[in-house]
Amino acid sequence: MTTFLATGYKPQLDSLRALAAFGVFMQHFLDEENLFRTTIPIGDLGVRLFFVLSGFLITGLLLDGRDQVETFRRPTPTLFIHFYVRRFLRLTPIYYLALLLILVFTATNTSQLWWFFAYLQNIHFTLNNEFTIADHFWTLAVEEQFYLFWPFVILFVPRTYIFSVVLVAVIIGPLFRLLCLSIGLTHFQGSMLMPAHLDTLGIGALLAILSRKVEIDKFQLQRILIISCSIGFLLLSSVLISKIIDAPSSIEFVLGELGAGLLFAWIIGKAAEGFAGPIGLVLNRPTLIYFGRISYGMYVIHLFVPDLLNGIGLMSLLPHSFNHDEWIRLFLFSGVSILLAMVSRHLLEKPINNLKRYFPM
Repeated sequence: MTTFLATGYKPQLDSLRALAAFGVFMQHFLDEENLFRTTIPIGDLGVRLFFVLSGFLITGLLLDGRDQVETFRRPTPTLFIHFYVRRFLRLTPIYYLALLLILVFTATNTSQLWWFFAYLQNIHFTLNNEFTIADHFWTLAVEEQFYLFWPFVILFVPRTYIFSVVLVAVIIGPLFRLLCLSIGLTHFQGSMLMPAHLDTLGIGALLAILSRKVEIDKFQLQRILIISCSIGFLLLSSVLISKIIDAPSSIEFVLGELGAGLLFAWIIGKAAEGFAGPIGLVLNRPTLIYFGRISYGMYVIHLFVPDLLNGIGLMSLLPHSFNHDEWIRLFLFSGVSILLAMVSRHLLEKPINNLKRYFPM
């Protein structure tokens, strides 16, 4: 059976989180004409890696919880309560603190912030067809909306059909993006909405389901992941070629996320098993693993750092090259983001997360 992916702590997955966060930093802190923002949108890929990881880990937790329910070790209502309380304790402290700081220290219209407090900012951005404040928070809304309905899928769909239902969810992702184009929504508007990301979230979920199927052994799963990687690589190569030859951007919009999800499924599967060799040496570095553990805080904080440093006058005190060299800015803003995330982790998030021991999964 393939439960070698399904049990125990997988430190290399934390390292993948860290790498995804650094990709987002590059997308946001490098100049707009930089290769990593134009031809290879590494930040967008980082977000998709986060989505596949979320689908894999959350579905795994829910499947383990379903096993407990079906063996009468835990009632279903308790499982739901514990799941949602744990998500609340993990995600909301630094998120709502950031919103409160925006409310206190900026001139932001309060009516905008109510969308954020309700985790509906992605819909707000879609209606406005542009970002307003806290641009990167759209991904947090997508994941929160996914968490609201996904437990019902994993816990209540009969086991015989659960793989097929999740596969349908994966197919819905690119079809929804096509639908958005057909009704006149822009790429931006479509990409803000949660159903547009069901393929990446669902591919992670499929990996969690396959890793628990007793009729699939380790080598069969590895073959499946190699096929997934190959198809994902071909799709992403097609997207890259289409950008180079200036083909319609709808190709990237429809196929890019699916290709990334299929490729990342292989990477996550390998990391869950444990990469060996040079890649394993990198992913097993304690520093990188630690950055992965604080990656959520890094992500929430990072886009506020340039305004923060400008607001306190620090940027004006630095040499001219610091303000005009994109790579120096990248390292400076990333370093400050990491430091603030460390403070948040140990003074805010960790004490609150310790309450999760009262709501075990």
